[in-house]
Amino acid sequence: MSHLYGNLPALTSEVADGQAGSRFGLAGLITDLAGGAGTYLFGFVIMLMMAVPARPALGQAPAVLKPELVLVVAIDQLRRDRALASLPGGIGRLLREGRVFVNAQLGHAISTTCPGHVTMLTGRFPGSIGVPDNAHLERGEWQQRYCVADPQSPVLGPGDLEAELPGRSPALIDATALGDWLQRQDPAAQVLSIGGKDRAVIALAGKRPTAAIWFDRDQGKFNTSRYYATELPQWVAPASLPSVLDALPQTWTHAPGDLRVDDFVGENDEFERTSGHPLGVGERGEVAEQFYASPWIDEAVLQLAERAISAEGLMTNQRTDLVALSLPATDVVGHYYGPFSAESADSLQRLDLGLGKLLQSLENQVGGHTEAGQLLVVLTSDHGVAALPEWLQQQNAQRCPVDDGRVSALSVLGGMLWHVYKEFSAPFGLPQRLVSLGGTMLYVTEDPELLGEHSHAEVVAELETYLESQPYVAQAWTASELVEQAPSNPIAQLYLNSYSAKHSGDLMLQLEPGCQLSDTGTTHGSPYAYDRDIPLVFFGSAIAAGADTQSAASVDIATTLADLLGLPTPDGLDGVVLPVTAPPK
Repeated sequence: MSHLYGNLPALTSEVADGQAGSRFGLAGLITDLAGGAGTYLFGFVIMLMMAVPARPALGQAPAVLKPELVLVVAIDQLRRDRALASLPGGIGRLLREGRVFVNAQLGHAISTTCPGHVTMLTGRFPGSIGVPDNAHLERGEWQQRYCVADPQSPVLGPGDLEAELPGRSPALIDATALGDWLQRQDPAAQVLSIGGKDRAVIALAGKRPTAAIWFDRDQGKFNTSRYYATELPQWVAPASLPSVLDALPQTWTHAPGDLRVDDFVGENDEFERTSGHPLGVGERGEVAEQFYASPWIDEAVLQLAERAISAEGLMTNQRTDLVALSLPATDVVGHYYGPFSAESADSLQRLDLGLGKLLQSLENQVGGHTEAGQLLVVLTSDHGVAALPEWLQQQNAQRCPVDDGRVSALSVLGGMLWHVYKEFSAPFGLPQRLVSLGGTMLYVTEDPELLGEHSHAEVVAELETYLESQPYVAQAWTASELVEQAPSNPIAQLYLNSYSAKHSGDLMLQLEPGCQLSDTGTTHGSPYAYDRDIPLVFFGSAIAAGADTQSAASVDIATTLADLLGLPTPDGLDGVVLPVTAPPK
């Protein structure tokens, strides 16, 4: 086997249906299997269930670990089938030497960045804590609101402009996280969250971290907001403008790749479609965007993390601290060029080597080894991604019933608004005052003056009928349908785990497999395997290495780490404890 996930081609997850594990609706999956394949298959699935060992409850770890540092590494958009043990650097090493959950998936349906990160260290499904997607509609204001927006906490900037800068904080996240639990037990513990995207960093940081630092594209530097601090830590300064952007080469060059040609139809051409992508060209704002869409952003995050850990003495202070890293290049590059592109391959290889250097640096700080248990590492991702629709077409694996798999978001919105206009607001009403689309969530106003003679329920029902008549829509889910069908339908359970009574739309759209609301590049956000399959690896001297086939999800990370560290946890967590100190079965 070339890697711990076997030799199945990457294409496998493109054609899978994204079936869920036992906590996400396995009973319904068994019913479907039994009905489609007969009693022999049903009996086989039952035997498999009986063979899976029971999960240990909280508090059953054999001993409390006291590592110097807990390092959580979240690689944005790293599909599980791209995390290869054959990689020579840090990713490969963790896969070879760690406890690898080979069937790990997200436990929620809307597979986007904010929900994917927030569930890692809170131990809660994103919907239950108010984070159904990267943004939601504030019904009272009828405006989209970003998942980490907070007008009261502007990002740091020039004093005369700061009031106009965007605000960022975890105000909309209704949960504490691992860092909060750690500091509750040891107030002197340091919690650092560092990364490229503000929403990823904030989602991992908890409520009151020591520092939360992300790359601010508007100002071209690593930054934070006034929710966290009034000035940046000294270890951030060397990574700030102008040094990071000034040190960039003029172009990003890379090998042609071995999975498909470098210049492939469907790729986004904003930064060119072939090697020699602009990197340090143009005005500051342009360079900042080029930097953000390249492997150099990951390199900067890893260097900043190494500098922070060294400056704060986190590997030698005789105390357990937490550092959470979110590395964005795999996601940004993947959106532009697809997961099997030359650009994505080069970005991942560079990240792998950079992570290897960071791990070696941390080990050097404690004598060059981890046998004494100074370092505990978790590697995971917030979501996967679909391949370019055009590539799926070439592989005869495109399942979307619409043309080449692409559905224009503008045409979807335009068609929906035209239908609403004809049915409810003609001749003078504006349909956009009745409905709004945010991501794959649809909102209908509850204002009786705008609804006129129609009821809210009537508009929702009509829109559900209209949307489900479209060939690219598999289903439009209402909250009541999710609750009713979740016990027997794995997909419904996944959407229920994404659903927020406060922030979700009246309808949650499930597109057909392979369909994308994008004109170029690719995206994620579906409940299917290609978007939900993620790597999940625990690494450390107390961790029993090997491939583990039991059900596991990113929501289990916080509960497992808390159990290992002996931390009390809040009630009502959705994650379970993974038995990482016992040999895999």
